[in-house]
Amino acid sequence: MQIEVLGLVAFGFGLLGWVVGPSLSILVFFVSTLLGAAAAVPVTALGDANIQPAHLMLGFVTIAALANRDLSGAAARALSFPRAGFWLLLTGAYTAVSAVIFPRLFAGATYVFAIARTEIGPGIVSMPLAPASGNITQAIYFLGDIVCFVIFYAHACKPAGLKAITYAAIAAAAIDLAFAVIDLGGYWTGAGDLLAFLRNGSYRRLQAHRRIVPRSLHLCLFHPRVLRFLQQTLA
Repeated sequence: MQIEVLGLVAFGFGLLGWVVGPSLSILVFFVSTLLGAAAAVPVTALGDANIQPAHLMLGFVTIAALANRDLSGAAARALSFPRAGFWLLLTGAYTAVSAVIFPRLFAGATYVFAIARTEIGPGIVSMPLAPASGNITQAIYFLGDIVCFVIFYAHACKPAGLKAITYAAIAAAAIDLAFAVIDLGGYWTGAGDLLAFLRNGSYRRLQAHRRIVPRSLHLCLFHPRVLRFLQQTLA
């Protein structure tokens, strides 16, 4: 396990968020969700799994929320029956159990697509179902989503927290559009991948398959993530 430069930057912003407060930590967390191809801390022990900047920032946001009595109380209420958090928690429990049991129970019964190293290099191959590190990492990612829901539910219960979330969503949408313009500009001008330093995750090996749609600005403008951010701010 090693810490990438992006990990050090995220760690620094996480500590700064503790000092400044939720207004900064929430903003940095939202922006970090745009770095889905980045790795803050590669974990080689789990099959080159990546701790993304968003996961690292979520840890800082969660610790800060749990240290606050009002936020921790609201987070606990989010998981009470019959709130949405309760059903999400049940889904997470099912996900964790099925990730461990099902690959073993149905091993070899069907084929799945997986990323594997072949004679011609890494690629996506069809192989019999079997336990893999991805079963565990994907379950952990989902449990992280549950934590994210609970923490931001707690923040949204307070006017100041809801305001910070709204501003963070708008800023993240704007930065995402800026990334799209930079990416397209590098392609159209022949300058190459200008955002390559943000794609340092182990899955960058499939970079040749990264773009499978026409490069046009309107496709980036209506990226589902941008629409989700804007939908949240207008709701």
